[in-house]
Amino acid sequence: MSSVNERGALSPYEAVAEHLKREAAQRIGEMELEKALVLLESAAICDPNMAALHNNIGFIKLELGDYASAYTSLLKATRLDPELVQSFKGLITACIRLGRFDEACEHLQRAVLSLGSEETSAMIEMSISIDFGVGKFFDALNKALPIYVETQNADLCRIVIHSLWMLGRAEEAIQIARNHISSHGPTSDIILVMAAIYSDTGNLDAFNQILGDYFQGTMHNAHQYLRAKELVISTEIEAGSYYRAIELCRAYEGHDQDSAGTIRKLMFDCLARTKQYREALRYAGYGKQKKHSARKSLQSLDKPRWNFSSEEDAKVMVYRDQGIGDSVLTYKLIRLYAEILGRNAIFYLDVDVKLLPILPSTSRIIVMSLNETEAFPGVTTHEMQSEEISILLMSWLSSEVPPNKRRRIDKQIANDVIQHVKGQRIASGQFPSCKWNLGCSWRSNHPYASDAKSIKLEVLVRHLRSLNLGNIVSLQYLPTRAERVDAYSCIEIEPCDFFDDLTSLVVAISQCSHILSVSNTTAHIAGLLDKSSTILITKGHSEIWHWSAKNNGGESLIYPDSRIYTRVNKWSSWSGCLQTALAEIITRRQSS
Repeated sequence: MSSVNERGALSPYEAVAEHLKREAAQRIGEMELEKALVLLESAAICDPNMAALHNNIGFIKLELGDYASAYTSLLKATRLDPELVQSFKGLITACIRLGRFDEACEHLQRAVLSLGSEETSAMIEMSISIDFGVGKFFDALNKALPIYVETQNADLCRIVIHSLWMLGRAEEAIQIARNHISSHGPTSDIILVMAAIYSDTGNLDAFNQILGDYFQGTMHNAHQYLRAKELVISTEIEAGSYYRAIELCRAYEGHDQDSAGTIRKLMFDCLARTKQYREALRYAGYGKQKKHSARKSLQSLDKPRWNFSSEEDAKVMVYRDQGIGDSVLTYKLIRLYAEILGRNAIFYLDVDVKLLPILPSTSRIIVMSLNETEAFPGVTTHEMQSEEISILLMSWLSSEVPPNKRRRIDKQIANDVIQHVKGQRIASGQFPSCKWNLGCSWRSNHPYASDAKSIKLEVLVRHLRSLNLGNIVSLQYLPTRAERVDAYSCIEIEPCDFFDDLTSLVVAISQCSHILSVSNTTAHIAGLLDKSSTILITKGHSEIWHWSAKNNGGESLIYPDSRIYTRVNKWSSWSGCLQTALAEIITRRQSS
C-alpha cells in the first residue's frame, strides 16, 4: 500500500506510480494488454511494495501465457499481502500451468493459514483447480459441478466441461458449454475448451466456426486466437496424436503472420517426433534466428547455414540455444559426423561453461563458452543454432549410418571424455565394493515440465526395494534437503553437487554398472559415455525427438546403449512403465 509523507501527500515516486496505474487501467479496458503490462511494470519500479500492482502484472502475464513470469509476480504479491485472495488463486494457476503441482498444494496451505475460514469458497475453488491440474478429473468434477450449478461461475464452468471431456463425456460437456454461453455470453477459456473438444472429436467445421466467430477479426483478442490454436495442437501432441497435430499445423500455416513462429515450432516438434527429420529441417530455427535466447543484442545469424553440400573446409560456428543435456547431444552428433565422414570442416561449439571440463575438443570440433552478448571472435564461413544442426545431423544419422558402422566411434567418444576428466575423484570416496552399482536419477529441473518428467523418489524406491539390484547410487543433481537424507536406501555422494561439478558426475556414471534415469542431464551424459542405461520418459512431455526409439524398450538412435520406456501421459502412474523397465534391468544384470 502506498504511504504518504508528513503532509499527507504522495511521494513523487508514488505519484508517478498512481498515474501509470490509471493509464494501465485504461489500456486494460481497451484490451491492449501488452501496453498495460509495460505501464504496470514501470509503476512497480516506482512503488515496488504495492501488492495490487504485482497482482495485476501477474494476471496479465497469465492471460498472455507467460506463466513463469506470472508465477514470480504473483508470489511477490502474496508475500506483500498474505490476505490478497486473488493473488493466491493466480499463483496456484501459474503453478499448475508450469506443472508444479506439489508447490500448488503448498501455496493452498499457505492460503488457508493466511485467509482462514472467511474465504472458504475461495479455498474450495483453489482445491478444485489443483485436482483438475494433476488430472484428478473425477474429483474435480464432483466438487465443481454442484457449485457451478448454484453460482454459474465461468471458471468453474471451464473446469466442469474440461473434466467431462477428459472423462469421455464430450457431448455432455458441449451441451453445458452451450447453455452457459446462451445464458451468460462466451468467455475465451470456455471457447478454447469447446474448440479443443471439437478438434478431438474430428468436428473441424464446428472447430473453425467457433474460433472464427469468437476470435477472428477481433484485434484485441488476437493473442487469444493464437492461444486457441496452440491449445488444440498441444492437446493433440500431449495425447500422442502427432500426425493429427501435423495436419492441424499445415491447416493453420501461413494464415496468420503473428502466430507463424509458434505454429512452425509445433510443426518442427511433431515432425521430429515422427522421425521426419528432413522435413523438420524446414521448420528448425522457427521465428527469428537467434544465436542464443539470452543474447538480446544479437538478433539474427548473419552468415549462411551449413549443410552437407557446403565446402569441405567450412568453419561453422554453432551457437547454443538449448540446455546442458541438449548441448551434450549436439556435441556427440558433430563428433559422429566428423569421425565417420572424415571431412575437413571445423565446428566451433558454444556450450554452457559447466560443460567445458567434460567435453574434449578435437581437430574437428572446438568446444567453447561465449557469454550472453559475445559473438565468436574468429573467422567462420557458416553459422547455425545447436538445435538446427542437431536435426540436420540426426537426419543423416538415421538414414545413412548403419549401427555397426558407428559402434567403435561411440566407444571412442566415451573413452575421450573419460580421459579428459581423468584424475577427478568424488569427494566422499569410491562407491561401496559391489559387483553391481545401479545409478539412479529421478528428477528433471526443466522450468516448465519438471513434474511431468520426474518421478517421486519414494515411488522409485518402493519399486526398487523388493529387487536385488546391488547398490543403489544417487546420481541426482541439485537434490532437495529431503532427498539428501539416506532414508530410501540410496547412497548419496557427499559433498559433491553434480550440477556444478559435472566431472564428478562423469566419474560417478562411469563407475556404475547401469543407469536408471528420467530425461535429464544425467541421461544425456550416460549416453555420451556409452553407458548401459534405461531412460523413463513421459509421452507428450519428455518424449523428445532425440529419445526416439522404434518401440517401447527400444534403443535410442543417438545413444545406442540407452533403452527408452514411455509412460502414457503425465497423469498416469509410473508403475507399469517402471515394472517393465526394471524387468529389463534385472535381465541385464543376470547376463552381466
